[in-house]
Amino acid sequence: QQLLTDVNCTGVTSQQVSNMRYSQKDLLRYFSDYYNCSNGAFEIVRKPKQRMTHLSIKGGVTMSWTNLTNSEFPSTNIQYEPGYGYSFNVELEQVMSFNKNKWSILLEPGYHTMSATNKVTNTDPGIVYNALTIPFGIRYSMYLNQESRLMINALWNLDVTMGSSISDADGFSRPIKNTGQISIGMG
Repeated sequence: QQLLTDVNCTGVTSQQVSNMRYSQKDLLRYFSDYYNCSNGAFEIVRKPKQRMTHLSIKGGVTMSWTNLTNSEFPSTNIQYEPGYGYSFNVELEQVMSFNKNKWSILLEPGYHTMSATNKVTNTDPGIVYNALTIPFGIRYSMYLNQESRLMINALWNLDVTMGSSISDADGFSRPIKNTGQISIGMG
């Protein structure tokens, strides 16, 4: 109705307007015909498409403290020296085109390693941890301004260990098994 009363040129019927779909293509054609009919100057300005896939590379150094406790046999409790390691990740974010690009799908595979010495037996290394991590999930972005955003992530993280083990007080080495966990983050 508003198109017929406010933006109408001769020759456009109410039937044509009611049959028109409110899609970008049909509306551009309608307004283009209107401006051509009314001899008005116009220019169609198209907003450039935003990059919808983001790739970032991350690296880091880790330091962890580990203690093993056994409530039934306290004499078997083990303390380890601080363990040092490094990590390398690649984050792939696919921004979804709905809800003003606030939702994304994330995949962040990486490699993590760490080793630590047993304080009691000085077994070197008491812990050896090498893992390929495969976190995937979703991200919600809250845009603070054109340059900044606050993000909330929810991820399922699968750790695939590779030759990882932990040694007890007797020096007996046990493998560290593959694990999966839920990660929630904000940044």
